[in-house]
Amino acid sequence: MSDTGHVRGTGEGARSAAQEVIARSWERHTGCAPVADSNFFADGGTSIGMIRLVQDVGEGTGVALEFADVYAAETYAELCELCEPAGDRSAAGDHTDRTDRTDRTGRTPLRDPA
Repeated sequence: MSDTGHVRGTGEGARSAAQEVIARSWERHTGCAPVADSNFFADGGTSIGMIRLVQDVGEGTGVALEFADVYAAETYAELCELCEPAGDRSAAGDHTDRTDRTDRTGRTPLRDPA
């Protein structure tokens, strides 16, 4: 996030591809276009909408976010930061890799036993 409170690539400039995916999904599931300090639930989002947002981000960006991390992100800006490459987060002092690289190609408890 910049010193002005804008997410890098939002506000004055062009958004990154990941930020575009997040913004479209956010608006679809809340009815509001996000700004840096927007809160998903305050904008009208629901927990089911957030689950769908996580799915949209995964399908649109290839970044597999943990629901708990997305839920803990209080603003659109924080959510966008979760999707930044690790190098961008490291520059800001955040060294946590939040991507989930679990192989989900096999059977899971929620799938039909076949």
